[in-house]
Amino acid sequence: MEEINLKNLSKALNGKIFGTNSSIIKPEAVSIDSRDFLTNKIFIPLKGSRDGHDFLKQAEETAMFAISEKETTLPHIRVKDTSKALKDFAKFYKSLFDLKTIGITGSVGKTTTKDITHSILSEKFETVKTIGNYNNEIGLPLTVFNINNKTEAIVLEMGMNNLGEIHNLADIARPDIAIITNIGTAHIENLGSRENILKAKTEILDYNPKKIILDGDNDMLATLRGKVDAIYYFVEKETEKYSAYNIKNLGLLGTKVTFKIENVKFDVTIPIPGIHVVRNALASSICAFYLGVSLSQIIKGIQSFKLSKDRMDIKNGINDCIIINDTYNASPQSIIAMLDLLVSQKNENRNKKIIAILGDMFELGDFSKNLHEEIGRYKSIEELDSLITIGKDSKFIHNIAKVKIDCHHFNTKQDFFTSKIAKKFKDSIILVKASRGMMLEEIVQNLL
Repeated sequence: MEEINLKNLSKALNGKIFGTNSSIIKPEAVSIDSRDFLTNKIFIPLKGSRDGHDFLKQAEETAMFAISEKETTLPHIRVKDTSKALKDFAKFYKSLFDLKTIGITGSVGKTTTKDITHSILSEKFETVKTIGNYNNEIGLPLTVFNINNKTEAIVLEMGMNNLGEIHNLADIARPDIAIITNIGTAHIENLGSRENILKAKTEILDYNPKKIILDGDNDMLATLRGKVDAIYYFVEKETEKYSAYNIKNLGLLGTKVTFKIENVKFDVTIPIPGIHVVRNALASSICAFYLGVSLSQIIKGIQSFKLSKDRMDIKNGINDCIIINDTYNASPQSIIAMLDLLVSQKNENRNKKIIAILGDMFELGDFSKNLHEEIGRYKSIEELDSLITIGKDSKFIHNIAKVKIDCHHFNTKQDFFTSKIAKKFKDSIILVKASRGMMLEEIVQNLL
């Protein structure tokens, strides 16, 4: 972090300064966790399942400053609402810098697009990105505090559960370039329809980004044509102005593809397999192109990028198996994409069986049964050698698929472990995927 004028900050927070006559502070970071090493940090206690103010005494031992609703012996700014103050602080702090700001949202693919965009931009600019799943009204502000005077660009992922949340994130970020990867069914439990999901995701446009980049193949985003001045990109449509085509599957080594951006064409090898990753890389490349990144830098950035933890992490497992760990999260669209990727490996690995281990998808509400059953009906399911489902709702996948292929269902992970079915896996490629709350990384560890 860089130095902060306390008078200006207190005005931005609509708060009052206590305990110091200093006009400037130079913190190393901002923390919301009293268990952190707080020396030279600003502590902001938030109210959640626990009230962070209950830990002010602990923070007083080491923190340099606080933003608080309650009295503390620390020098601090007193505010009415620390949750709002965290967002206001991030907006104020970001406004101190002249940055190229990229905002990314979508039902699926936003984290991969963020990772690729960051990798490309880092070839030209000093770039900060959202770490892990810090994409909400707490995580995004904490990411912003990683900016310093050397930072030239920032890539911010924006997630949401309800309407209005991305609007608040966009208010902090004020993106110059906005990317919406797609509109699916993630969070439909809260929002009720894909139309409302579209409405929520397009809140990223509320502060008039200079460039808007949208997947033209997505049915919901396609409805914005004529309403939103945007760049629409496509896959396998060479006549379009922005397209990915000549796609060659390299198995688990990735994909070779030709990108077209306006009249510029170039070939690139993406080191992570899957057509969905091709879409993400194309969106990232278009973004970088308009920020003046050279073609050689774009290609290098794509070819060297690495995914966030537990996303398409490919490792060798037991009995000559290959494990595809994609346990970070799941939605109907992302499971379909990964099933397509899995069965695409048949031609490249004819001596290996193809197995999927799928757990429950969360946040689908009343739509859960139907959406799990749709996975069971999906065409790629029929090409699996075996399907294993774990959890309450994934049984709906099993009930549909069991009439077509070899299927096994377990109510819990412990039931899976007790069955010792994993010992039967030999010479296979095994996909493991479910919503984050299922914690199927424990299954992955069992298979490694």
